[in-house]
Amino acid sequence: MILSLKWPLLIVPLCKGVFASVGDSSPYYNACVKECSIDICKRGKEETFSYNLFGLIISLWSCLENCEYMCQWKTVEIFQRNNWRIPQFKGKWPFIRLFGLQEPASVVFSLFNFFVILKMFLMFKEKVSKNAPYYYIWHFYTGVCLNCWLWSSVYHTRDNDFTERMDYMSAFLMVMTSFYTMGLRHLSATLNVKTILWTVFCGCIALNHLAYLCFYYFDYEYNMKLNCAVGGLTVVGWILWTFLSYPTQRHSWKASMYSVSVVVSTALELTDFPPIFWVFDAHSLWHLSTAFLNIIFYSFIIDDCNYLTEIKVHISDSKTKLK
Repeated sequence: MILSLKWPLLIVPLCKGVFASVGDSSPYYNACVKECSIDICKRGKEETFSYNLFGLIISLWSCLENCEYMCQWKTVEIFQRNNWRIPQFKGKWPFIRLFGLQEPASVVFSLFNFFVILKMFLMFKEKVSKNAPYYYIWHFYTGVCLNCWLWSSVYHTRDNDFTERMDYMSAFLMVMTSFYTMGLRHLSATLNVKTILWTVFCGCIALNHLAYLCFYYFDYEYNMKLNCAVGGLTVVGWILWTFLSYPTQRHSWKASMYSVSVVVSTALELTDFPPIFWVFDAHSLWHLSTAFLNIIFYSFIIDDCNYLTEIKVHISDSKTKLK
Protein backbone atom coordinates (compact mmCIF):
# COMPACT_ATOMS: atom_id res chain seq x y z
CA MET A 1 0.00 0.00 0.00
CA ILE A 2 2.94 2.21 0.36
CA LEU A 3 5.91 3.20 -1.57
CA SER A 4 8.37 0.37 -1.89
CA LEU A 5 11.62 0.58 -0.02
CA LYS A 6 13.43 -0.39 -3.15
CA TRP A 7 12.23 2.50 -5.18
CA PRO A 8 15.13 4.87 -4.43
CA LEU A 9 16.55 2.97 -7.39
CA LEU A 10 14.22 5.19 -9.35
CA ILE A 11 16.17 8.29 -8.46
CA VAL A 12 19.63 6.81 -8.55
CA PRO A 13 20.44 5.45 -12.04
CA LEU A 14 19.79 1.74 -12.25
CA CYS A 15 22.32 1.11 -14.93
CA LYS A 16 25.68 -0.20 -13.91
CA GLY A 17 28.69 1.08 -15.75
CA VAL A 18 28.75 -0.87 -18.97
CA PHE A 19 31.95 0.79 -20.13
CA ALA A 20 35.36 0.13 -18.63
CA SER A 21 36.10 1.93 -15.37
CA VAL A 22 39.44 3.45 -14.43
CA GLY A 23 40.58 0.37 -12.53
CA ASP A 24 39.84 -2.36 -15.06
CA SER A 25 41.06 -0.22 -17.97
CA SER A 26 44.48 0.38 -16.40
CA PRO A 27 47.40 -1.35 -18.17
CA TYR A 28 48.70 -2.85 -14.93
CA TYR A 29 45.36 -4.49 -14.09
CA ASN A 30 44.96 -6.02 -17.55
CA ALA A 31 48.54 -7.29 -17.61
CA CYS A 32 48.07 -8.77 -14.13
CA VAL A 33 44.87 -10.59 -15.12
CA LYS A 34 46.47 -11.95 -18.30
CA GLU A 35 49.51 -13.22 -16.41
CA CYS A 36 47.37 -14.78 -13.68
CA SER A 37 45.09 -16.56 -16.14
CA ILE A 38 48.11 -18.10 -17.87
CA ASP A 39 50.16 -18.99 -14.79
CA ILE A 40 47.31 -20.18 -12.57
CA CYS A 41 44.15 -20.99 -14.54
CA LYS A 42 45.66 -22.67 -17.58
CA ARG A 43 48.07 -24.65 -15.41
CA GLY A 44 45.36 -25.80 -13.00
CA LYS A 45 46.77 -24.09 -9.91
CA GLU A 46 43.43 -22.92 -8.49
CA GLU A 47 44.62 -23.93 -5.00
CA THR A 48 46.44 -20.59 -5.05
CA PHE A 49 43.10 -19.08 -4.03
CA SER A 50 42.59 -21.54 -1.16
CA TYR A 51 42.63 -18.74 1.47
CA ASN A 52 38.82 -18.89 1.29
CA LEU A 53 38.22 -22.00 -0.77
CA PHE A 54 34.85 -22.95 0.75
CA GLY A 55 33.35 -19.51 0.15
CA LEU A 56 34.70 -19.41 -3.38
CA ILE A 57 33.22 -22.82 -4.17
CA ILE A 58 29.70 -22.13 -2.86
CA SER A 59 29.54 -18.77 -4.65
CA LEU A 60 30.84 -20.33 -7.90
CA TRP A 61 33.71 -17.94 -8.58
CA SER A 62 35.69 -19.01 -11.62
CA CYS A 63 39.46 -19.04 -11.77
CA LEU A 64 39.49 -16.02 -14.09
CA GLU A 65 37.20 -14.08 -11.76
CA ASN A 66 39.49 -14.87 -8.85
CA CYS A 67 42.39 -13.56 -10.92
CA GLU A 68 40.45 -10.35 -11.50
CA TYR A 69 39.76 -10.06 -7.78
CA MET A 70 43.41 -10.55 -6.86
CA CYS A 71 44.59 -8.09 -9.52
CA GLN A 72 41.97 -5.59 -8.42
CA TRP A 73 43.62 -5.26 -5.02
CA LYS A 74 47.10 -5.10 -6.49
CA THR A 75 45.89 -2.25 -8.69
CA VAL A 76 44.28 -0.47 -5.72
CA GLU A 77 47.56 -0.75 -3.84
CA ILE A 78 49.42 0.94 -6.70
CA PHE A 79 46.85 3.74 -6.89
CA GLN A 80 47.12 4.34 -3.14
CA ARG A 81 50.90 4.31 -3.28
CA ASN A 82 50.76 7.12 -5.85
CA ASN A 83 48.09 9.05 -3.90
CA TRP A 84 45.57 8.62 -6.71
CA ARG A 85 41.84 8.30 -6.18
CA ILE A 86 40.52 4.82 -5.43
CA PRO A 87 39.45 3.41 -8.82
CA GLN A 88 36.27 1.54 -9.65
CA PHE A 89 36.29 -1.77 -11.49
CA LYS A 90 33.54 -2.50 -14.01
CA GLY A 91 31.43 0.25 -12.51
CA LYS A 92 31.85 -0.90 -8.90
CA TRP A 93 34.03 0.00 -5.95
CA PRO A 94 36.47 -2.66 -4.75
CA PHE A 95 35.01 -4.77 -1.92
CA ILE A 96 36.63 -7.35 0.31
CA ARG A 97 34.99 -10.73 -0.14
CA LEU A 98 33.84 -12.40 3.07
CA PHE A 99 33.01 -16.12 2.80
CA GLY A 100 32.73 -15.67 -0.96
CA LEU A 101 30.23 -12.78 -0.70
CA GLN A 102 30.98 -10.10 -3.28
CA GLU A 103 29.41 -7.22 -1.33
CA PRO A 104 29.00 -8.58 2.21
CA ALA A 105 27.40 -5.52 3.82
CA SER A 106 24.74 -5.22 1.11
CA VAL A 107 24.00 -8.94 1.45
CA VAL A 108 23.59 -8.72 5.24
CA PHE A 109 21.49 -5.55 5.12
CA SER A 110 19.28 -6.93 2.33
CA LEU A 111 18.60 -9.96 4.52
CA PHE A 112 18.00 -7.59 7.42
CA ASN A 113 15.23 -5.95 5.38
CA PHE A 114 13.86 -9.40 4.60
CA PHE A 115 13.64 -10.45 8.25
CA VAL A 116 12.29 -7.09 9.48
CA ILE A 117 9.49 -7.32 6.91
CA LEU A 118 8.81 -10.92 7.90
CA LYS A 119 8.67 -10.04 11.61
CA MET A 120 6.38 -7.05 11.01
CA PHE A 121 4.15 -9.14 8.76
CA LEU A 122 3.73 -11.73 11.52
CA MET A 123 2.78 -8.85 13.83
CA PHE A 124 0.29 -7.69 11.21
CA LYS A 125 -1.32 -11.15 11.14
CA GLU A 126 -1.49 -11.18 14.93
CA LYS A 127 -3.10 -7.75 15.32
CA VAL A 128 -5.37 -7.58 12.26
CA SER A 129 -8.55 -9.58 11.73
CA LYS A 130 -8.70 -11.91 8.74
CA ASN A 131 -11.92 -10.14 7.79
CA ALA A 132 -10.20 -6.76 7.58
CA PRO A 133 -10.30 -4.92 4.23
CA TYR A 134 -7.03 -5.29 2.29
CA TYR A 135 -5.95 -8.16 4.57
CA TYR A 136 -4.97 -10.49 1.72
CA ILE A 137 -3.72 -7.63 -0.44
CA TRP A 138 -1.05 -7.15 2.20
CA HIS A 139 -0.19 -10.83 2.08
CA PHE A 140 0.48 -10.41 -1.64
CA TYR A 141 2.45 -7.22 -1.09
CA THR A 142 4.62 -8.80 1.59
CA GLY A 143 5.37 -11.76 -0.68
CA VAL A 144 6.56 -9.38 -3.40
CA CYS A 145 8.74 -7.49 -0.90
CA LEU A 146 10.31 -10.63 0.53
CA ASN A 147 11.06 -11.88 -2.98
CA CYS A 148 12.68 -8.56 -3.85
CA TRP A 149 14.99 -8.47 -0.84
CA LEU A 150 15.90 -12.12 -1.27
CA TRP A 151 17.06 -11.48 -4.83
CA SER A 152 18.86 -8.35 -3.67
CA SER A 153 20.90 -10.48 -1.28
CA VAL A 154 21.59 -13.05 -4.02
CA TYR A 155 22.66 -10.34 -6.47
CA HIS A 156 25.08 -8.76 -4.00
CA THR A 157 26.43 -12.19 -3.16
CA ARG A 158 27.24 -12.97 -6.78
CA ASP A 159 26.83 -10.40 -9.53
CA ASN A 160 26.16 -11.96 -12.92
CA ASP A 161 23.66 -11.42 -15.73
CA PHE A 162 21.02 -13.70 -14.21
CA THR A 163 21.17 -12.41 -10.63
CA GLU A 164 21.28 -8.82 -11.90
CA ARG A 165 18.14 -9.27 -13.99
CA MET A 166 16.29 -11.01 -11.17
CA ASP A 167 17.22 -8.21 -8.79
CA TYR A 168 16.12 -5.45 -11.18
CA MET A 169 12.88 -7.17 -12.16
CA SER A 170 12.02 -8.01 -8.55
CA ALA A 171 12.64 -4.37 -7.62
CA PHE A 172 10.33 -3.23 -10.41
CA LEU A 173 7.60 -5.60 -9.21
CA MET A 174 7.84 -4.10 -5.73
CA VAL A 175 7.66 -0.58 -7.14
CA MET A 176 4.65 -1.55 -9.25
CA THR A 177 2.94 -3.28 -6.34
CA SER A 178 3.40 -0.14 -4.23
CA PHE A 179 1.72 1.86 -6.97
CA TYR A 180 -1.07 -0.71 -7.27
CA THR A 181 -1.88 -0.80 -3.56
CA MET A 182 -1.79 2.98 -3.34
CA GLY A 183 -4.40 3.10 -6.09
CA LEU A 184 -6.56 0.49 -4.36
CA ARG A 185 -6.55 2.57 -1.18
CA HIS A 186 -7.85 5.54 -3.18
CA LEU A 187 -10.55 3.43 -4.86
CA SER A 188 -12.14 0.80 -2.65
CA ALA A 189 -11.54 -2.16 -0.37
CA THR A 190 -14.20 -4.20 -2.13
CA LEU A 191 -14.19 -6.02 -5.46
CA ASN A 192 -15.97 -3.87 -8.04
CA VAL A 193 -15.58 -2.63 -11.60
CA LYS A 194 -13.10 0.10 -10.62
CA THR A 195 -10.80 -2.19 -8.65
CA ILE A 196 -10.94 -4.88 -11.34
CA LEU A 197 -10.00 -2.38 -14.05
CA TRP A 198 -7.22 -1.00 -11.86
CA THR A 199 -5.86 -4.50 -11.27
CA VAL A 200 -5.94 -5.30 -15.00
CA PHE A 201 -4.28 -1.97 -15.83
CA CYS A 202 -1.40 -2.43 -13.36
CA GLY A 203 -1.04 -6.10 -14.27
CA CYS A 204 -0.72 -5.30 -17.97
CA ILE A 205 1.95 -2.67 -17.32
CA ALA A 206 3.95 -5.07 -15.15
CA LEU A 207 3.69 -8.04 -17.52
CA ASN A 208 4.47 -5.94 -20.59
CA HIS A 209 7.55 -4.44 -18.97
CA LEU A 210 8.88 -7.76 -17.68
CA ALA A 211 8.26 -9.44 -21.05
CA TYR A 212 10.13 -6.62 -22.80
CA LEU A 213 13.12 -6.98 -20.47
CA CYS A 214 13.16 -10.78 -20.67
CA PHE A 215 12.47 -11.45 -24.33
CA TYR A 216 13.35 -8.31 -26.24
CA TYR A 217 16.02 -6.10 -24.70
CA PHE A 218 17.16 -5.41 -21.15
CA ASP A 219 17.11 -1.64 -21.48
CA TYR A 220 18.49 -0.06 -18.30
CA GLU A 221 17.52 3.48 -19.26
CA TYR A 222 13.94 2.53 -20.15
CA ASN A 223 13.66 0.53 -16.93
CA MET A 224 14.89 3.50 -14.91
CA LYS A 225 12.50 5.95 -16.55
CA LEU A 226 9.48 3.71 -16.03
CA ASN A 227 10.40 3.16 -12.40
CA CYS A 228 10.87 6.90 -11.92
CA ALA A 229 7.41 7.59 -13.32
CA VAL A 230 5.69 4.88 -11.27
CA GLY A 231 7.57 5.75 -8.08
CA GLY A 232 6.89 9.47 -8.47
CA LEU A 233 3.17 8.86 -8.94
CA THR A 234 3.17 6.63 -5.87
CA VAL A 235 4.67 9.37 -3.70
CA VAL A 236 2.26 12.00 -5.00
CA GLY A 237 -0.64 9.58 -4.58
CA TRP A 238 0.11 8.90 -0.93
CA ILE A 239 0.65 12.54 -0.06
CA LEU A 240 -2.69 13.38 -1.72
CA TRP A 241 -4.40 10.52 0.12
CA THR A 242 -3.01 11.77 3.45
CA PHE A 243 -4.23 15.30 2.71
CA LEU A 244 -7.74 14.03 1.94
CA SER A 245 -7.93 11.50 4.77
CA TYR A 246 -6.17 13.07 7.75
CA PRO A 247 -9.14 14.85 9.36
CA THR A 248 -10.91 11.52 9.94
CA GLN A 249 -8.04 9.01 9.66
CA ARG A 250 -5.31 10.32 11.93
CA HIS A 251 -3.02 7.39 11.21
CA SER A 252 -2.76 8.51 7.57
CA TRP A 253 0.22 10.76 8.36
CA LYS A 254 2.37 7.61 8.55
CA ALA A 255 1.84 7.02 4.84
CA SER A 256 3.37 10.34 3.89
CA MET A 257 6.05 10.14 6.56
CA TYR A 258 7.15 6.78 5.21
CA SER A 259 7.15 8.00 1.60
CA VAL A 260 9.12 11.16 2.40
CA SER A 261 11.57 9.20 4.56
CA VAL A 262 12.29 6.81 1.72
CA VAL A 263 12.98 9.74 -0.59
CA VAL A 264 15.27 11.37 1.99
CA SER A 265 17.15 8.10 2.47
CA THR A 266 18.28 8.29 -1.15
CA ALA A 267 20.78 10.94 -0.05
CA LEU A 268 22.97 8.00 0.92
CA GLU A 269 22.89 6.78 -2.68
CA LEU A 270 23.76 10.20 -4.03
CA THR A 271 26.85 10.53 -1.80
CA ASP A 272 28.83 7.76 -3.45
CA PHE A 273 32.20 7.03 -1.84
CA PRO A 274 34.76 4.19 -1.65
CA PRO A 275 33.71 1.50 0.84
CA ILE A 276 34.58 2.12 4.48
CA PHE A 277 36.89 -0.71 5.58
CA TRP A 278 36.30 -1.96 2.01
CA VAL A 279 32.91 -3.25 3.20
CA PHE A 280 30.41 -0.42 3.81
CA ASP A 281 29.55 1.72 0.79
CA ALA A 282 26.69 4.20 0.29
CA HIS A 283 24.43 1.57 -1.25
CA SER A 284 24.81 -0.86 1.65
CA LEU A 285 24.15 1.91 4.19
CA TRP A 286 20.99 2.79 2.26
CA HIS A 287 19.89 -0.83 2.62
CA LEU A 288 20.48 -0.52 6.37
CA SER A 289 18.41 2.67 6.63
CA THR A 290 15.44 1.27 4.70
CA ALA A 291 15.17 -1.71 7.03
CA PHE A 292 14.02 0.54 9.88
CA LEU A 293 11.46 2.28 7.68
CA ASN A 294 9.59 -1.01 7.32
CA ILE A 295 8.50 -0.59 10.94
CA ILE A 296 6.71 2.67 10.06
CA PHE A 297 5.18 1.03 7.01
CA TYR A 298 3.69 -1.93 8.84
CA SER A 299 2.57 0.26 11.72
CA PHE A 300 0.59 2.20 9.14
CA ILE A 301 -1.07 -0.78 7.49
CA ILE A 302 -1.94 -2.31 10.87
CA ASP A 303 -3.61 0.94 11.96
CA ASP A 304 -5.32 1.35 8.61
CA CYS A 305 -6.73 -2.19 8.46
CA ASN A 306 -7.99 -1.93 12.05
CA TYR A 307 -9.58 1.44 11.30
CA LEU A 308 -11.36 0.04 8.25
CA THR A 309 -12.50 -2.97 10.27
CA GLU A 310 -14.07 -0.69 12.89
CA ILE A 311 -15.89 1.24 10.19
CA LYS A 312 -17.09 -2.02 8.64
CA VAL A 313 -18.41 -3.30 11.99
CA HIS A 314 -20.08 0.03 12.74
CA ILE A 315 -21.92 0.02 9.41
CA SER A 316 -22.97 -3.60 9.94
CA ASP A 317 -24.31 -2.80 13.42
CA SER A 318 -26.21 0.21 12.09
CA LYS A 319 -27.91 -1.93 9.44
CA THR A 320 -28.84 -4.52 12.07
CA LYS A 321 -30.48 -1.87 14.26
CA LEU A 322 -32.46 -0.51 11.31
CA LYS A 323 -33.93 -3.97 10.74
